[in-house]
Formats: sequence, structure tokens, C-alpha cells
Amino acid sequence: IRVQNGEIRCLLSADYQNRGWPAAICGRTSGGPFGMSPAPLNPVVVQGEGELYFIEGTIPGDGANDAVVGAGQTYQANGWTVKTE
Repeated sequence: IRVQNGEIRCLLSADYQNRGWPAAICGRTSGGPFGMSPAPLNPVVVQGEGELYFIEGTIPGDGANDAVVGAGQTYQANGWTVKTE
């Protein structure tokens, strides 16, 4: 999905890398890091239990088929609910 006017792209997984736990992986579409991420780590991983960490890489795929979630909308996929402000 893409949020924040397309600036953030996320992959929502119910079983991240077949490890048995859900995760949301998000990165800036520009490829730049988040303000709190250690360089050069761009994507952030949030596990279903709330653990957060940064990884090196990009969100896979070209994004052409991403769902775009606008302000005030809710989107559900793979056990995740995304609510934007």
C-alpha cells in the first residue's frame, strides 16, 4: 500500500519471510531514510507484537498495483488494519 500522498510504501505480511509472525515493512518511496533511522537503513519493520527495527533494502515490486490509502481512510490486508490521519 501507499500512504501519506504516496510518500510511504508498505508491505503488509501475515507471515513475514515464513517466520511465523506478522510484520509491516515500510519505506519512503524516495529511497531516503526516516528521520530516526540509522544510515543507510531505510525500511522499517514493525512486527505484530510491536517490535520495531530498521533494515537495508527496498520494498519489493514496482508499486503500480499498490492500494493508495488517503487521509482519513482505513485499509485492511493480511490481518493488518491501517488507519491514516
